[in-house]
Amino acid sequence: MFVFGVVFGWAVLSYQFISNGIIAGLIALVGPVTPSTLPVYLTRSIITMMLFLAYEFGYWFNHWLSHKVPVLWEFHKVHHTAEVLTPLTDFRIHPVYAWIFANILALSAAIANGFGNFMFGETAYQYALSDTNIILVLFIHTYVHLQHSHMWISFRGLAGRIFVSPAHHQVHHSNNPKHFNKNFGSCLAVWDWLFGTLYLPAKEREKLTFGFADHPDAHTVKGELVAPLINAACHLKPMWQRRCGELSPVPVAECERA
Repeated sequence: MFVFGVVFGWAVLSYQFISNGIIAGLIALVGPVTPSTLPVYLTRSIITMMLFLAYEFGYWFNHWLSHKVPVLWEFHKVHHTAEVLTPLTDFRIHPVYAWIFANILALSAAIANGFGNFMFGETAYQYALSDTNIILVLFIHTYVHLQHSHMWISFRGLAGRIFVSPAHHQVHHSNNPKHFNKNFGSCLAVWDWLFGTLYLPAKEREKLTFGFADHPDAHTVKGELVAPLINAACHLKPMWQRRCGELSPVPVAECERA
């Protein structure tokens, strides 16, 4: 928790810096904007929606990168070693992954906040609960907490192309190759739909298994915290590739899953 506090604290600072920089840049480029005459509830509603969509895109983009870039996959793989899904699986992440995730979210949210506040000509605050976007809070308390579970709740049709159901995310965790690189969204499936990474789960429960059968140290400090650092270094230093099999408990070939 101490490490995560430092990680997210830095992201908050970068969010403020980038957001203020965007506002200053836009003012320098096109000049100041007259403060909006719209009702406060309307400006707050718009900025709330903008920040929610920015969060969703940042989440999708970070998740997509974590599966596509071998170095990043080594850290995200920690999350996918879970063989049984529970709501606590959401916290099964490597600190390096958390740092990257937090800063990508800070960047996407800062861009939305900067443009939104410039557009209104004044500071507009989102509707939030405990500093969390209220729309995201509603999703979390309705069904998102069930995405890391074995409860098969599947959204189909148009709903399945807009919202990420628990079944969507359970498919994402599947170790069946046909499910790899699918359903990267958090609450919304629209980015997956738009970029061709959407997999609509069946109405009836699909037979899924999770985790890696050939990852003997998956549930140890070495396997979850140390090995990702070594594996990532092997990707960054081609000359070390010969040693990857000796240093890493996971075969290098497993990166094909990413």
